[in-house]
Amino acid sequence: MLFCNIAAEVIVLTDKTFEHQTQASTGQTTGKWLVMFSAPWCGRTCAEMIPTLEQLEKSVGDGSVLVATVNTLENLELADRFGILSQPTLVFFADRKMYKYRGLKTLEAIQQFVEGGYKDAVALPVPAPPSFLDVTKRKIERLFDENKELRFLREDFQHIVAVRKNAAVILMILGAILGMFITCTLSCLFSSKKGKVKQS
Repeated sequence: MLFCNIAAEVIVLTDKTFEHQTQASTGQTTGKWLVMFSAPWCGRTCAEMIPTLEQLEKSVGDGSVLVATVNTLENLELADRFGILSQPTLVFFADRKMYKYRGLKTLEAIQQFVEGGYKDAVALPVPAPPSFLDVTKRKIERLFDENKELRFLREDFQHIVAVRKNAAVILMILGAILGMFITCTLSCLFSSKKGKVKQS
């Protein structure tokens, strides 16, 4: 099973299961989804939303709206993808668009929103899932951001490229030449050793 439940009704989505379950950027053929993006440090505010979401699922009743949560602390790709900056954030996925809910966090207000009120909100395009390269790039950026020395190294490199373009080009050319020299030297060393072994 690709999802687990909080108190039977609310589906928990992750970086790995989100797109498969919701099909948010590929047609939304699984239905309309109301997703609460939250984090453990959100505490009572987020915890109090769970019963409201469960009640919403029962109130809508016909299965036309699926309700889910995403832990943004554990699922950074989704937080980045949908631009989640505060918790809880409710996002409604419908009609191949996404709508950020900005109203009261009451059952009545949220139900009115998902039953048609969202059409008066700003319809945003659903961002595509990040590619492998996007995910790798973000992981490297986080590594640089978390490590002070790497952050300084990155900033120095960006400064050299921005301010001293000629120096950056020369450094890259010298690096390429040095790399070719080392490669040729190593290949010559290993090929001459193979020749000596064959002769004996």
